[in-house]
Amino acid sequence: MLQKRDMTLRLLQIADVRWWNAGAQYAVTLSAALARAGHSVVVAGIPGSPPLARSEALGLRTAAIAGLDGSSPVLFPGAVAA
Repeated sequence: MLQKRDMTLRLLQIADVRWWNAGAQYAVTLSAALARAGHSVVVAGIPGSPPLARSEALGLRTAAIAGLDGSSPVLFPGAVAA
């Protein structure tokens, strides 16, 4: 049987939309549920976007990454510190 410490995850949820839509709702809701379950979650998104604002309001860690909506993911791996 796995111990609780064996099941703790470190997750990066990317919500790369400028508006609030079903994808943003899913990303933020899932992130909040995972954080409540004891996992370490960071929600990354476009600076000033509704998904980041709602994540912050829920007390989730966030990372605002400029250019996320048009950049290749290989350009920002260092943008979120562990």
